[in-house]
Amino acid sequence: MRALCTTLVVTLLVACSDGRERPLEDRLQRVLDTSLQKHDVRGASAAVVFPDGDIWLGTSGLSHESVAMDPGMFVFVGSITKNVVAALTLKLAEEGRLSLEDPLSRWLPDYPHVDGAITLRQLLNHTSGLYMFWSNQEIWDELKRDRARV
Repeated sequence: MRALCTTLVVTLLVACSDGRERPLEDRLQRVLDTSLQKHDVRGASAAVVFPDGDIWLGTSGLSHESVAMDPGMFVFVGSITKNVVAALTLKLAEEGRLSLEDPLSRWLPDYPHVDGAITLRQLLNHTSGLYMFWSNQEIWDELKRDRARV
């Protein structure tokens, strides 16, 4: 997956600087399509925000079963979510909007089986003691059964 992301970024940069006459949107879509084929990826969604604020949205391949990817779909981003949430949390701490010593109870309602005294720092360090819910086969089965469930 890392190879695909790196390939997409580099190829998108090259496509943006390519002087050919085809519209940029067409070139970006071609890069997305060929990258999926090259790396044997089932489906992907990509967005490019240009300096002027314009946004290009592209999709390629399948979401699940025979359902084509669509820019309006919610997608599961997997483990990269942890990196993004961690970076945003640290940025908010840097800005003084929260503290890494804040307990969960300051920001979230009570949840069964979750200690509200767990700190944001403990979550970021993976030292909170929370159960790794992905280890529960029932959750995986439910996700597969009802992919639209939030």
